[in-house]
Amino acid sequence: WERGAVSTAEWTGVRLADLLARAGASTTATRLVFEGHDRGEVKNAPVPPGAISFHRSLTLDEAKARDVLVAYAMNGQPLLAAHGAPARLIVPGGYGMASVKWLS
Repeated sequence: WERGAVSTAEWTGVRLADLLARAGASTTATRLVFEGHDRGEVKNAPVPPGAISFHRSLTLDEAKARDVLVAYAMNGQPLLAAHGAPARLIVPGGYGMASVKWLS
C-alpha cells in the first residue's frame, strides 16, 4: 500500500446519464454533488463542529459519460457493504475517491 493499489471488478448498475434523464435533471446545472453515508471527524485545526460526510462532485458532462454507473452488484454478486452497498458511484478512469460508496 505504500505505493498505492489497483483493483479490478466487473460492475453491474444503471448508467448515471439514464438516471439523470429519467429524473428530469436540470439542463442548466454545471456540477453534481454525490454524498456518501460515511462520516468522520476532522482531527486537525481548524476543526468544524461535528462529523462531516464525504462528498464528491462531477461536472454534468463527466456525470453523463457513457460508462459512469450507479452500481448495485460487483463480479455478478450483490454489492457488499464493504464495497459500498446498497449503491456506489463508479467513475471509470477517475481516482478511486470519485467512486463514492454508500450513496445517499
